[in-house]
Amino acid sequence: MSSEADTIRERKKRNLDEIARLQKENDEFDVALRVLELVRPKLPIKPAPIGRVVTVKLPPRPEGIPSTFEMVETILRDAERAGKGSLSSRELMDEIRAKYWPGVQNKQILPSIFGFGKAGRIIRDGERWRLKQRSSPPEPTLELMK
Repeated sequence: MSSEADTIRERKKRNLDEIARLQKENDEFDVALRVLELVRPKLPIKPAPIGRVVTVKLPPRPEGIPSTFEMVETILRDAERAGKGSLSSRELMDEIRAKYWPGVQNKQILPSIFGFGKAGRIIRDGERWRLKQRSSPPEPTLELMK
């Protein structure tokens, strides 16, 4: 009978050890939850249900502003006149926001700017944008002056 009692005692000890281990793990979860409560935003963020697309409302294009190319061209021309040969994408977007379209998101404009570069309408030097060099007008000749 003592071997059965020893077996039960041994099993009880293993169970108590497992309970102690689980209690320690549970205490660590409590600490982790307190940390998360401190660092997470105050407003609950609900993840989008799987399979649904979340759309973010982007600021609409203001009435009466120039075309995207005209904005970019004007900003690059102004930068050139101010002695800056080129602007980074960030500088270009900051100027667009300041002069024409407050709150515009990069994804609303930058794809067009990269398209202008690809089409050769503006030049991309590394990470910077500049205007194409304009060919100078022809020198007046006696024929043109008549």
